[in-house]
Amino acid sequence: MSLINHDQTPAPKSRKSLKLILGIGALAGVIALGSTLAANINLNTGHPVEFGQGIAATTACDSNIVITPFSSFANAEGGGAFKLGTIRVSDIDLAACAGNDFLIKAYGTSQSALNFFQSTSSIVIADDGTVFSVDPTSGILISTSDSTSFTLLLDSADPTTLSATDVYRFTIESRVHVDLHGPIGPGGGTIFYHSTLAFTEAGSACNTNCHYLEWAPSNWYGTLEDPALIWSNTSTQKELTYYGLGYGFTNTALMHTLDSPAADAVLLFGGTDSSVGDWFIPSSDEFTLMANSAFAATGGFKIGDDYYTSSDTFSAYLYAGRFPEGLVGSDWKTYSGRIRPIRAF
Repeated sequence: MSLINHDQTPAPKSRKSLKLILGIGALAGVIALGSTLAANINLNTGHPVEFGQGIAATTACDSNIVITPFSSFANAEGGGAFKLGTIRVSDIDLAACAGNDFLIKAYGTSQSALNFFQSTSSIVIADDGTVFSVDPTSGILISTSDSTSFTLLLDSADPTTLSATDVYRFTIESRVHVDLHGPIGPGGGTIFYHSTLAFTEAGSACNTNCHYLEWAPSNWYGTLEDPALIWSNTSTQKELTYYGLGYGFTNTALMHTLDSPAADAVLLFGGTDSSVGDWFIPSSDEFTLMANSAFAATGGFKIGDDYYTSSDTFSAYLYAGRFPEGLVGSDWKTYSGRIRPIRAF
């Protein structure tokens, strides 16, 4: 089936490129935590930290970790600023810390952790004994040179990235690994999106307090691969205007009223946790998140085939996409396209 391209089709979103621009400062002050909660920290310094030279820190799994932050100069019209650009953690005890998470936070002069950027006030790094990893949807990149160190890279050109002059302390703690970010979700699917700041998926079980999206397994329909289903047997005009994150559930509910075999099948799916009625067809933006996920290559998607979203474009057309491209155009609502349900929680 051919895909019909229209000028109205939005371009898929892509991750912002990392731009580390100039400058490195001098020495870092660090508070080391074991299992102590950040709210109990006594901030007893009256001076901002200096960047570039690390000192030893103690966590529950290792008494001699070294944390070293670096700043980068972000140029801007009318002047620039030094932003937090890189955090290196090294000298990790491989045997003692395997299977642990590391949590890194930054503080100013108050007891409240600062946001590294936007609403992200803590960075969680998992250690499985050979690979350090960070949530691929967090907006933070991670680089590793060996099994005893890692480097976190922030986008210092992002206007919301933490200013280096605001940082008075860094903290690092370790804990037994908590599998909050996947890959397996509560419904037996794969978690492909996480947001620390809650988003709204109106009508779903989490409603206004959603933090995760998971896609269903490829055999969700009882077949080895995603089925090809008709979007609507009756809709020949524009019905939906919802494209963004948080609109797939609303769209699918409306599709159900339009004699939609695709929506009917998805609403009968219950995952592995009897969650019938909580799964939906992704909106166009939610599909883009799926296609951009680091787990898409192993998600069992049929490469090159049309996948339908729950967003329509105009007249009798819907937005469609492919893996690995993302959104690629539109198709007739009365045609059949592959369907993969998702859920929010």
